[in-house]
Amino acid sequence: MSSPANAALSPLLQQVLTQPGGAGAVSLSADGSRLQTPQGVTVAAIRDAVVDFVSPDRDDRGDMKGFGYQWRKVLKDPLGEATVYGKKLDDIRAELLKNLGLAATELPGLKALDAGCGHGLYSSALASLGVNVVASDLSESVYLCAAQHARVPQTGTQDFVRADVLNFPFAPSAFDIVLSLGMAHHTPDPQRAVINAARCVAPGGRFLLYIYERGAVGYINLREKFPFPHRLPLPLMHFACGLMAVPLTLALSLRRRQLPTWTSYKNVKLGLFDAYSPTYSFTYEPAEIISWLEQGGLQQPRRIERCLYIATRSR
Repeated sequence: MSSPANAALSPLLQQVLTQPGGAGAVSLSADGSRLQTPQGVTVAAIRDAVVDFVSPDRDDRGDMKGFGYQWRKVLKDPLGEATVYGKKLDDIRAELLKNLGLAATELPGLKALDAGCGHGLYSSALASLGVNVVASDLSESVYLCAAQHARVPQTGTQDFVRADVLNFPFAPSAFDIVLSLGMAHHTPDPQRAVINAARCVAPGGRFLLYIYERGAVGYINLREKFPFPHRLPLPLMHFACGLMAVPLTLALSLRRRQLPTWTSYKNVKLGLFDAYSPTYSFTYEPAEIISWLEQGGLQQPRRIERCLYIATRSR
């Protein structure tokens, strides 16, 4: 990316962006409104601080609509105050450091890709620890993340890219940290999604993966046994999940010997909608997941806990 106009893109994006599928270099158009190939073919639009590789006629590929709908409803509060699945930013910072096996002092200046950034709290947590982050998602939620990220104090940087992991526009071995937390199992080809994300890990880098294991996630088990809400239009589906969340919240509170709260209800409702809204929702055995990490060229893949894996790339 050698054009002088590329100064309009961040230094990190200038380093890591390619044509979708890694097919070649891209450059900024003279008016700064799009990315193009050396032949002048447009591959991405640039608007509202997002580099968007999703053409309007694709319309989210259809399977991501629920996530855009979901995060519009969830991300109403400033990110610094938001609670998603019962976690706040401080919780997520601590969780990331623990699962990545890194100290906070090791993070400043590292490059990270949040592949399937969703609500954007993991991207913001990394940026607040000094990491230079590219937050990428196929859904329109990436626009919400771009609009809200400035509300979190950051010592690192954040860039926002709307792209499909099955046709990724990122250079191989470009990032010190790659996160794929709850994304791959919602694509039509989870194996390819994991491998594509894994290939973005630089030598010495780390890949943190959350992916559904067979029988391990209660909301997914419920969808398999009671699939009807998945067939409803999104507003009705969201309403149905709200109704279903009432008895589930009460049952969970009894099991935990805690009083039900509005926050616990909202988290149950979010978990239900997260399970029912995607077109695709696959589950896998741990051995199969580890084999995908190895196929992505990573070493020492291991299961940290239920549905959560880490692997590294040798130097």
